[in-house]
Amino acid sequence: MGKQQRGAEKRMLGFIVNPVSGNGKGKKVWEQLEQALQGKRAHFLMRQTYRRGQAQKLAIELIQKEGVKKLIAVGGDGTVHEVINGIQKSGQKCVFGHVAAGSGNDYRITEEECSSVRVHHQMMGK
Repeated sequence: MGKQQRGAEKRMLGFIVNPVSGNGKGKKVWEQLEQALQGKRAHFLMRQTYRRGQAQKLAIELIQKEGVKKLIAVGGDGTVHEVINGIQKSGQKCVFGHVAAGSGNDYRITEEECSSVRVHHQMMGK
């Protein structure tokens, strides 16, 4: 693997999107995000979650198999909770971000060190 490819891996973003969160808000938010990412020619992988427990499994897969170093949950509180659990269970360092797209968005995260996970709370504003 060349230097150029390794650099791309470091920049690889992973997104776990819950399209039905917030009564479809997750899908709408992702569509806007995807356009912006493509416009910037960003390297990213996206996985969608449709059932309870799936976001955790997807997080582990993206980190361990795809080499994602930055993982962003697009959804509500349940999606956030599952993705953070997946990051921790992966046993690897991964930066976490959250784009709120749920109905309540009560899950508030302050910047802190969580075992092997550096957590950053990010909200998308217009």
